[in-house]
Parts: sequence; structure tokens; C-alpha cells
Amino acid sequence: MNDSKTEIEFQNLVNKFRNLMSELRLNTTVQKEYILRILFETDEHLSAEDILLNLKEKYNIKVGIATVYRVLNLLEEIGLA
Repeated sequence: MNDSKTEIEFQNLVNKFRNLMSELRLNTTVQKEYILRILFETDEHLSAEDILLNLKEKYNIKVGIATVYRVLNLLEEIGLA
């Protein structure tokens, strides 16, 4: 797939995510957006631990496992996961 097309698709997803978060009066954080990016970039099923490892290895983002679980639950609730 074309990288620029993929990036545009991801930016559209992020914009949708931000709008939903705003409607729910929830904060959008860098950590949430990086978790969204990890999920967007793969077609595989990832565990929370896999996501945590990817965040650290690819982006040098440190979050707790509880945060990953909360974000996954949130994304599922709003229909993005």
C-alpha cells in the first residue's frame, strides 16, 4: 500500500478519534494516539503486552500495562478497536 495513502488514512482515523474523545469530554493523549497507531499498523491480533513492547521498541513511549488495557477498552467502546 502507498505510504502517503496509509498516512492519510491514519490521520483520518486520528481525527475521528479526537472528535469522539471531544464529544465524550475525554482527554486525548499522546499515549492513546500511539496505541491507536500500533493497532492501525498491524493486521495481527496483539495482546496488551505486545502493544506495550511495540510502544517501547518503536517509539520509546513508556506507559503502564493498566493504561494499555484502559485505552483498549476505550477504543472498543467507541468502535475503533
